[in-house]
Order: sequence, then structure tokens, then C-alpha cells
Amino acid sequence: MEINEQTGNIQGQGNNYNNIGLVYYSIFDYPRALEYYQKTLRINERTGNKNNLAKCFGNIGNIYNELQDYASALEYYEKALAISENLGNLRNVAGNLVNIGNVYSQLKNNKNRRI
Repeated sequence: MEINEQTGNIQGQGNNYNNIGLVYYSIFDYPRALEYYQKTLRINERTGNKNNLAKCFGNIGNIYNELQDYASALEYYEKALAISENLGNLRNVAGNLVNIGNVYSQLKNNKNRRI
């Protein structure tokens, strides 16, 4: 991180934040993971890196899914899907469709949850 900050490598900083977010996600510290994903999101919006932006939206969707905030999860998965479709990235399109399907499956299996 320090080298990217010193050299002004904004995209590198975004990648660092994303990786830190992944670490927090893997240890189930979702609030901290979300904090770092949001930092990544701001960088990707600023740089216009659409591929990384889609991945970031998907990662944020994963956090909200884990927190059972299904409306927010769907919102971010759909943003990721739209970008992936525009880029023609079929692998990410498929992944986002799976994530969206999983949310709807969770909603169906838990009828007290509303989006």
C-alpha cells in the first residue's frame, strides 16, 4: 500500500483496499470488509475501471447477502451484472446471475424476509 501511495498508483491502492476487504470478509468481519470495499469502489468510480467496478459491486453484494440485507445485495449484484453485460464478460455475468438466484432462493426459503 505504501509504495502505491508514494508513487501515486491509484489503481494499485484500489487493488490493495480490495485485498484487505477480502481478508476481512474471509474472517467474517463484514463491517470492516465493507469499509475497504467502499474505498475500492470510490477509486474504481474515479478511475473508470469498469471491470474492477463490477467486481467491487459483486463483493459488496456478497457482504450484504451475508448480513441478510437482501435488498441491498440485489442492488449491488444487479449493478455488477449490468456492467458485466456491457463489457461482454460472460463469466462475470454468469457469476452475478448465480448470486442473484441465490438471494431469491434465500428469500423464498425465509418467507419472513422482505426486500
